[in-house]
Amino acid sequence: MKCALVVDDSKTAQLHLKRMLARYDLEAECASSAEEAFSYLENKPAPSIIFLDHHMDDMDGFEALKIIKANPATATIPVVMYTAQQGDVYVGQARALGALDILSKGSMKPHQLGKVLKGLGIAANGEDASASPAAETPHADPDHTDLNHSEPAAALWQHQNNQDKADPRYDQLFNEFERQSTRLREQIADESHLILGSVHSTRSDVQQNQKAIKQAETRISDIVLPEIAEKIAADQQRTMRFSNFLQMVTFVGLAVTGFALYQTSDSLSDVEHRLTELQNSVQQSPQGTGSEGASAAFGDDASSLSYGLVDVISWAMDTDFHFGYDQQPFSESRVTNISNLVYRMADAGYTGKVQLITNFGNVCLQADDAGNYALAPDDMPVADCIMLEDTNPDLSVKNLLSVALINFEQTAEPIRDGRIGLQIRSNGLQSPRFEYPAAYPEMRAGEWNDIALKNNRISIAFNY
Repeated sequence: MKCALVVDDSKTAQLHLKRMLARYDLEAECASSAEEAFSYLENKPAPSIIFLDHHMDDMDGFEALKIIKANPATATIPVVMYTAQQGDVYVGQARALGALDILSKGSMKPHQLGKVLKGLGIAANGEDASASPAAETPHADPDHTDLNHSEPAAALWQHQNNQDKADPRYDQLFNEFERQSTRLREQIADESHLILGSVHSTRSDVQQNQKAIKQAETRISDIVLPEIAEKIAADQQRTMRFSNFLQMVTFVGLAVTGFALYQTSDSLSDVEHRLTELQNSVQQSPQGTGSEGASAAFGDDASSLSYGLVDVISWAMDTDFHFGYDQQPFSESRVTNISNLVYRMADAGYTGKVQLITNFGNVCLQADDAGNYALAPDDMPVADCIMLEDTNPDLSVKNLLSVALINFEQTAEPIRDGRIGLQIRSNGLQSPRFEYPAAYPEMRAGEWNDIALKNNRISIAFNY
């Protein structure tokens, strides 16, 4: 029987996933921490798949995923994030680090798990929960729970699990139990904070009122009634003047707000007009280059270009794809941006090639006694520099690939299913986007490198 490793510090989550895996003839081994999982992978046969939680006490899921993918002995094991984390940014980061898929803890259905397992070819004779008939239990009614039963909740669930492992209603009851438990805990915490805050506020108000009453009693005993009437009349006059002032301020505020709304409306109309012109220009252009002028294919008809393409191109233009002199072009952070770009293009309906083109600036360098190169100090004359092109650097694609980029290419769904093809190219030093200044005798390395480092970038191109 094939084996799956479940890494989660929640015994309840382990039990739930273990039961679901049993439907697909998968034996589940459980680890309650990342260190326990590493020990298992080192001393026991490799599992067919790893289910990895994100929030754990000793190490979060991303750190554990990096270590698993960095070890040649475990790098090829499929890893699925089994977590409550959600959001496009989290999904992009997980896939960029090598995660095959993300399954939501608490709301995952058996058929979703089955789809992942069958896609990997490791599901045996398991069936979807929707297709499995509920087992008949002559000794218990699965729709009725005795509220007077003194057995703890965890034992009750374990008892139900032992009685009826094939009943799909167990999943519904389990998920509802998890949701209601979480909601109840949050509600109790919120109500406790509110009650404590109300008690402190009430006690403070009572103390202030008692103090004010004592002060008023003392003052009333010393002031005659005509003086009290005079003070009341003066307070009324001050209140009326303040009310008139407040009305005037409100009127001026409304006038200013109305004027600002009018100007905002004009600005929005101008932006909408410019966006329409940009869309029309994209539709009329048969070919371009990525975030510096892109040509994309949406289906088989160029007329299907929409605001979705404009949004993606705008996002790509605003995203920083520059890298420093001694930095890896395809680092984890930039691969995360590339992942977001690919999934945004796929969501917009794009099909075709996405080219990642690396460009390098001819930076001004100096060498140390060991012959190692580094950026020259800003005050060094350019005439004394060693230019990068004079060092004959190997800027070919094979020297630029990173583990993060390779993992992304192997796991990204739009690339795996053929909707989007990823191509890596290197222009070396041949295509600077920013022209270098004309050299003069007093020019310093800082001025030259300000331009050269801007040419260290990844440009994006789309074509079909």
